[in-house]
Amino acid sequence: MRTPLTAGAEIALSVAAQLRRVVRGDVSDGLRRRAEYSSDAGNYRVLPTVVVQPVDADDVLATLAISRQTGVPVTRRGGGTSIAGNAIGAGIVIDFARHLNKVLEVDCSSQTALVEPGVVMSHLQKKLHH
Repeated sequence: MRTPLTAGAEIALSVAAQLRRVVRGDVSDGLRRRAEYSSDAGNYRVLPTVVVQPVDADDVLATLAISRQTGVPVTRRGGGTSIAGNAIGAGIVIDFARHLNKVLEVDCSSQTALVEPGVVMSHLQKKLHH
């Protein structure tokens, strides 16, 4: 008999399997990894369905396509430093910090920087001071 809990588990397995077919980065639906991503620097706790660590923009686009197809929401996560629960969610958490964390360009004259989405502000500040 299917219960809401088993139906949810089936959806999670299906989404993770679909992601593994199209994403080159790590896709994890294990309880331990999901628990690691259930909180940020705040007090909120939300267990995600699956965690994706994309290696490039193509992985991100593939993840977003699966999200659209399945209706599973996406939460983006940089360094997990939010204290307001911004880096946690019940669907697919895309962790940009592992691979997409580079400062690409700094233009001091216009006071702008081009960074990948996993860059933490303190790392950008260190780069600017060197």
